[in-house]
Amino acid sequence: MADALILDASPLIFLSRVDLLHLLPRLANTLQVPASVVAEVKAGEATDPVVAAVGTWAEGYLGRDVPVPLSVAAWELGAGESQVIAAACGVPGSEVALDDLAGRRCALPHGPHVVGTLGLLLRGRQRGFIPAVRSILQRLLDSGMYLEPTLAESVLAEVGE
Repeated sequence: MADALILDASPLIFLSRVDLLHLLPRLANTLQVPASVVAEVKAGEATDPVVAAVGTWAEGYLGRDVPVPLSVAAWELGAGESQVIAAACGVPGSEVALDDLAGRRCALPHGPHVVGTLGLLLRGRQRGFIPAVRSILQRLLDSGMYLEPTLAESVLAEVGE
């Protein structure tokens, strides 16, 4: 179990679309959603009721924005991704939940463990909190998540589905 899991917008939105936000508190001792991520999520409220629910949920785990190291800023990521990585830099043993490839690449040399929405699902399945991943994965794909087919198959193979 991660000591601290610092979350970006896309894992929150995707997990909300498949009714799995309740899984997150079971996967880490502490959850944090930087203020910039909450603002990013809330910016989409008017067009998506799921996003409105995520914004409200995320406020319960609100973390303040912190100064972004120059080594993170140089990647020119969005404010949310930058804040997730910057927050993790100050928390030993932290993990970041990011789906954005550039954000994931930026985070790696800064020390935190990186996990995406699929990694969170795998962890939930491996710990017995989710009975099966295949149907959830299909619902994620139907809701707009893009995955390389080979990645989806390797995830399913990893959990024996």
